[in-house]
Amino acid sequence: ILGRSSWAPTVFGTAAPDTGNAEILAMFGTDEQKAKYLSPLMAGDIVSAFSITAPQGGADPTEFNCSALMDGNEWGIEGEKWFTSNAKWAAFLIVMAVTNPENPPHSRMSMFIVDAGTDGIEILRNVATVGEAPGEGSHAYIRYNQVRVPADAMLGGPGKGFKVAQARLGGGRIHH
Repeated sequence: ILGRSSWAPTVFGTAAPDTGNAEILAMFGTDEQKAKYLSPLMAGDIVSAFSITAPQGGADPTEFNCSALMDGNEWGIEGEKWFTSNAKWAAFLIVMAVTNPENPPHSRMSMFIVDAGTDGIEILRNVATVGEAPGEGSHAYIRYNQVRVPADAMLGGPGKGFKVAQARLGGGRIHH
C-alpha cells in the first residue's frame, strides 16, 4: 500500500535510504552517534544519504576506489560516489570507502558517518529518475575531495563495511 504513493514512505517513516541508515546506526552506532543522528532521523526531523555505489563499478565492492586513510586522529576520504539518494537534503551521509586495500575484497571497506556540511563534499550533479525533472534529480554524483572526519566516525570497525552494508541492505530488501 505504501508503495503506491510517492510521498507515503516519507510520511510513514519508511523512506529509503533513511530506514536502512537507521538500522546501521541502531546496530553499529555508538551512543553518541545514536543521539546525534538516529534520534532526529527517527523523529523525522532530518533525512540522510547512503553513499556506496561507485561510478566505475556500480555496487560491486571489488571495484570501489573511494578511499579513506587515517591521518593523525582523522580519516581523509577521497573519491567519487554515484547515485547517492537524498544527498542534496541530507543532514549526514553514510559513506563506504576502502580502508584496507591489501585485504580480501569483502574486507577492504569501512563505513563512515559524514556530516553533510563537511568541507570537501562536492555534489557534481543530481541525477533524475522516473518522475523527476532533468536537473532536479534526487540522486547525487558526489566527489569526496579531502573530506576529513574524526576517527570515531567509523561504523562497525575497520574492514567491516561490507558486513555493515549487508546488515543494512538485507532489511531494505524486505522494506522496499
